[in-house]
Amino acid sequence: MLSVIGNIVSCLSTGSSDGGAHPSNWAEYHTVELGKATLMVDPHVEVKLTSIFPEDLLFKALKATELIRDHLRNRRPANLSQLIHSLQDSCEVSFTSLLTSWCIYDIGKDSVTIRFGLGSGYEQCRGNFTEFDISLPIPAAHRAYFQEALKNGTFSKNSCGLR
Repeated sequence: MLSVIGNIVSCLSTGSSDGGAHPSNWAEYHTVELGKATLMVDPHVEVKLTSIFPEDLLFKALKATELIRDHLRNRRPANLSQLIHSLQDSCEVSFTSLLTSWCIYDIGKDSVTIRFGLGSGYEQCRGNFTEFDISLPIPAAHRAYFQEALKNGTFSKNSCGLR
């Protein structure tokens, strides 16, 4: 488990396979809402960041990261939807699950650090795992959940996360 904010839980999903011509392994963050989750990760219950944070703030924060800028190349999306559709997977990273592959890494007084955990884009780079962070203001509608997580230390920097 990486973080718990209210009934939203983020975890690291990993796996490996020894079958076929060569071994394979993978890793990715998944975020689900308790009460809707099943034992297996189901994309229909994964929580998109847009259900918590405004799209315009996500767009601005994502566009400012070096990783996203590098993968946009010369494209200039005007909004979050265009940004998501403009990102091109590379061998090293897949952006397919960008809005659902996240956890809360740190919580400040008025802001939160979101860490993304994305798997590789192609089999040749199997095992690659890319992490990057953005910072966003805590939404007023969810402030109580973030304050509770801060009090309980149920976010990745302080809990059983990767660090």
